Amino acid sequence: MIYEETYRYLLRNVSSTEFDTCLYALLHSDWDGVIQSPLHMMARGVGTTEKYLRQIIHKFTAPQGSLKKVFVPVYLGEDVLYKFNLGPASNLGYNRKTDRYCKKYRFFYSAAFKALTIHGKRLLLMGAFPNVRFEV
Repeated sequence: MIYEETYRYLLRNVSSTEFDTCLYALLHSDWDGVIQSPLHMMARGVGTTEKYLRQIIHKFTAPQGSLKKVFVPVYLGEDVLYKFNLGPASNLGYNRKTDRYCKKYRFFYSAAFKALTIHGKRLLLMGAFPNVRFEV
């Protein structure tokens, strides 16, 4: 699910490729929010190079003013995985009265969606997200 915190971050703070990286991370996260995909597969899935993906990950793991980190490193021996840090990690903590979310629709991961400009992606995300005031 794409929770409201993630939705607001995607509307204000990312480029088109960063938008796709966040959606890819949501799709490939486990119950703890840890992204279960190596960098080369993530780069292929997002449609970018490993070098640019490393730059995005560096941006997402660095503090950004008052915003919290998007990715948090998780060290497993020699391997480094990343936890997606925007919104609840699983459905277990879902509160029906306060939490708002959007389904991870299949079109978010299509080649046609990835080819859109950031403005087109944001517009479709706003249309898919129910019951939220559109503040940009």
